[in-house]
Amino acid sequence: MEKIQWSKGKKRGMVALIIIIVLLLIGGWYFFLGNRIPNVTGEVEKGTEETKSLVVYFSRSGVIKIDGVDATSSASLNLEDDNLMGNTEIPARMIQKVTGADLFQIQTERYYRSAFMGTSITAWAEEKFNMRPNLAAIPENLDQYDVIYVGYPIWWFNAPMAIGSFFDSYDLTGKTIIPFCTSQDNGIDVSMNYIREVCKDATVLEGRRLNNPSEAEIRSWLEELGVENEITETSKEESQEETVKTAISNNENYDYHMEEIWSENNGNRIYGQAYIPETEEKIPLVIFSHELCNTHTAGIDYAEELASHGVATYTFDFNGGSSRNQSDGKTTEMSVMTEVSDLEAVMKDAKTWGFVDTSRIILLGGSQGGMVSAITAARHTDDLAGLVLLYPAFVIPDAIHNTFSSKDAIPGTFNFLGWIQVGRNYATDVWDYDVYSEIGSFDKDVLIIHGDRDYSVDLSYSERAKEAYENCELHVIKGAGHGFYGSSFDEAMDQIWEYLAEIE
Repeated sequence: MEKIQWSKGKKRGMVALIIIIVLLLIGGWYFFLGNRIPNVTGEVEKGTEETKSLVVYFSRSGVIKIDGVDATSSASLNLEDDNLMGNTEIPARMIQKVTGADLFQIQTERYYRSAFMGTSITAWAEEKFNMRPNLAAIPENLDQYDVIYVGYPIWWFNAPMAIGSFFDSYDLTGKTIIPFCTSQDNGIDVSMNYIREVCKDATVLEGRRLNNPSEAEIRSWLEELGVENEITETSKEESQEETVKTAISNNENYDYHMEEIWSENNGNRIYGQAYIPETEEKIPLVIFSHELCNTHTAGIDYAEELASHGVATYTFDFNGGSSRNQSDGKTTEMSVMTEVSDLEAVMKDAKTWGFVDTSRIILLGGSQGGMVSAITAARHTDDLAGLVLLYPAFVIPDAIHNTFSSKDAIPGTFNFLGWIQVGRNYATDVWDYDVYSEIGSFDKDVLIIHGDRDYSVDLSYSERAKEAYENCELHVIKGAGHGFYGSSFDEAMDQIWEYLAEIE
């Protein structure tokens, strides 16, 4: 028999092919054959006895072995009451509290890799090829539920494929599905198409991206959807903002009420809510500025806490601040500097409100609202008594420069962070702006509060801000991400009260 002669080129090709096959086998084992997740049952966490609703959620914290970050969703773990909770679990539990629903966490049969790249590649492959991972356990049936809330991080612009694995297991005919997602960088729109596909026999209501939500925001969202009957009677009573109520605390307590107050800036109306303690005296006023793509509801928890102890608080919607606010304007017209102008207009009006001690007006802002508050304070030092910044987004100029190669490359409109459409002015207004060179001109005491697990705005931005101010305290909350909940919120409020006590 004639021997087959292999050329050097063919030999190299065969060796390369073998290496590729081996690498694929190793990669497949690494990315898709993690250890099995033990001790998972299909039992739900019970809500109220009469509930016909279920909250199901998927969070990376439930499918990795070690503490980490929701790699492809930018969601972090948060320390709540000494327990680590994923960013998706927090609003899921808020919804359960507000509605009285049962609760269930979706977990895959096997762990995802804890390394960023490992999770990211597995999530990409599952999404790209519509691979449905096996689940560790699921409830036997969903017959008793009429409404199902489903929460998830955004992985590769979509819901994790485990959500499809869950819904594929049930007949959803006649049920109502209400999606919500958590992500610092991406919206819910793409994943809504996926949810409608896997829940085609159900009625799927419009979902919501819940970024650092308050319970008040969740109640407002459910009312917008027309499912306010889902809200428990206890929660309804707690949400009656216009009803005078007495807070219980070891400190001096005040009854307070809420008033809707409108301002105006350059012909655009600004909607806001003032939480006013019941007293004949003029009182300090805190003005709360919300983060990017949020509303006045982000400040309600702070407003209620402050008003119950004698500090009036005004929380408002920036013009064009989000697609769901009550003020005028579009997101394509909004920028940090237009929001500075809005805040200046609110401050001017606030001095005319009869209940305000104009010598004690304090700005309180979160994320982008923190940057806006810092700039405004620097320009109006004599008009303010104090400044409190929560995880201020001084990262925005860097984020813009990382997005565009030059100022000329900025288009008329673009999706900032992949999920909110903004106009060219959003980028150009801060392109050449050095925020640290201006904010330091505010020479009164400043309090900055930042979490050490904030993966949206690195702690270093607040550390640099501390150096820019003459008198600044930086308080770091261990385990907190981009937003404060539960024990993190309580710790932040303790710091705010200590700060306010020093203001004369």
